[in-house]
This record gives sequence, structure tokens and C-alpha cells, in this order.
Amino acid sequence: MERPIKTPKLKKTRKKKYYFRLFIKEMKRVKWPSGRVTFKSFGQSLLFSTIFMFVFFAVTVIAALIWNQAGVGI
Repeated sequence: MERPIKTPKLKKTRKKKYYFRLFIKEMKRVKWPSGRVTFKSFGQSLLFSTIFMFVFFAVTVIAALIWNQAGVGI
């Protein structure tokens, strides 16, 4: 009686996922700005946003006045 030939079982290998490890590695490579540069950029952004807000508010008020003078009303 002959024995059946056994074939080796192949294990399914899963590809390892190192998302978190790669994220940390990438963050270490980044050249981060100094605190002074960051604070200066934050101040510039805040100043620009404030100026833009006032300009937009002025345009809105002027448009409302013109519409009221024309009798459209808001």
C-alpha cells in the first residue's frame, strides 16, 4: 500500500503594517520651525484675519445701506 505524498502546507503571510511607526519616523525627519518663527507666523495670520474681517464687515454695511436707500430692505 502506497502512502500519499504529503505536500508542505504554505502559511499565508500577512504584510505587516507599520503605519504608526512610519508616522513617528517621518515626524522625526521634519525640520520644525523655532518658537519665535511659529509665534511670528501666528501673529501675522491673526492680523490678516482681523483686517479681512473688518473689510468684509465694511462692505456688508455699505451694501446694506445702499439696499435700504434703494427701498429693497434687508
